Amino acid sequence: MKVWDTATLNLQASLHGHMEEITDIDVSKCNRYLATASMSGQVILWDWQRCLKLEAFQDHIGTVNALKFFTLEDVQLLVSCSDDGTIRVVDALDQLGEGDQRRSRGRRRDRLAVNVAPEEYRPGQRNKKIKSVNMTSEGLLAAGSDRGEVYLWKLSLADLRKGFAKPLGSYRKHSKILHHLEFSPDECFLFTGSVDGTASVWHLGGGLTDDKRLAHFQP
Repeated sequence: MKVWDTATLNLQASLHGHMEEITDIDVSKCNRYLATASMSGQVILWDWQRCLKLEAFQDHIGTVNALKFFTLEDVQLLVSCSDDGTIRVVDALDQLGEGDQRRSRGRRRDRLAVNVAPEEYRPGQRNKKIKSVNMTSEGLLAAGSDRGEVYLWKLSLADLRKGFAKPLGSYRKHSKILHHLEFSPDECFLFTGSVDGTASVWHLGGGLTDDKRLAHFQP
């Protein structure tokens, strides 16, 4: 992993830690921490400004396809999705004094770490691969599978601390891998893009039913 100064194009740092191909990266909202994912299923958290490897997570047993920092109720969460069929939601910054622990007045909490998966997921079996993930500021989590499905959950910190994520259902309109999910700035619409060459626009009110699909684009 290389860190570059965009003004001068000078190399600022080289970060070494993964043994296999890096599949995705993201920077925390506080602009201090970097998360990287790899084909080995490993996620590494870095303090990129100090060039320090802070922690490595081996929560997935398959390739991590996407990861991203999100803010939910003022807590920064790191969300990752994998070919193992799961989504991992972690308060990765908690132990570093940037997460929920910062407000706990010295009382150390157990780290928030929850697996989210489609209802048909079965441990140890061949499950659908989760290829993309995104989340709104209100905790609406969307994920796309290798078979074209869109899954929705509603997250809250209270539920996550109980190990629970409320499923809102799923819908399939794409025939192949759904590898792009994007919410509109007002978070009222979801845009999905697939390897099959199609894209859809969904209105989020009431869930992903066919009458909520406003447009479907194909070559």
